[in-house]
Amino acid sequence: MELLVLVWRQYRWPFISVMALSLASAALGIGLIAFINQRLIETADASLLVLPEFLGLLLLLMAVTLGSQLALTTLGHHFVYRLRSEFIKRILDTHVERIEQLGSASLLAGLTSDVRNITIAFVRLPELVQGIILTVGAAAYLWMLSGKMLLVTVIWMAITIWGGFVLVARVYKHMATLRETEDKLYTDFQTVLEGRKELMLNRERAEYVFNNLYIPDAQEYRHHR
Repeated sequence: MELLVLVWRQYRWPFISVMALSLASAALGIGLIAFINQRLIETADASLLVLPEFLGLLLLLMAVTLGSQLALTTLGHHFVYRLRSEFIKRILDTHVERIEQLGSASLLAGLTSDVRNITIAFVRLPELVQGIILTVGAAAYLWMLSGKMLLVTVIWMAITIWGGFVLVARVYKHMATLRETEDKLYTDFQTVLEGRKELMLNRERAEYVFNNLYIPDAQEYRHHR
């Protein structure tokens, strides 16, 4: 939810444009299915005029879908660029003592894996909003058909959403553990890179770092991954 608020505050109109293209793509997809159902299946229109209409709808759907994906990709690149730039700017404006307290491994993990995860969530945002809109529309249509059926559906959805929140809470706990393990791995990487000369001279120390520091953290990461 915080990501949605951030995107809305910083990229309101570009995000609305991407959403409009995504909804147009979904509407064209539904329209193409309806066209096939009515003109090609039910009426069995054998006229050659139906072929250009079908190809025109298909090409329009492909063009709008491609445009929405390109717009989303471009917006995602701008979002990542701004996010990383703000991260670097905050690091440069932070006191050295605080940087040492946080650790360079944690900051490096934030610049890589955290930004990557946020980017993935950002790319999925239009699908989330589109799903919400379609759900509301389907609920309105179901209410027009039968109020009792809508009530049963809402109760079932509430139970499903509650179960989803329980499972997602466990996933968040798992992701927090995974994030801590990533910090440990980045610390191990930093130890190996910064101490490579010393480790080359002291093979016992190098073996200790590999077997007692890196291997346990790597196995823990593999287990949680």
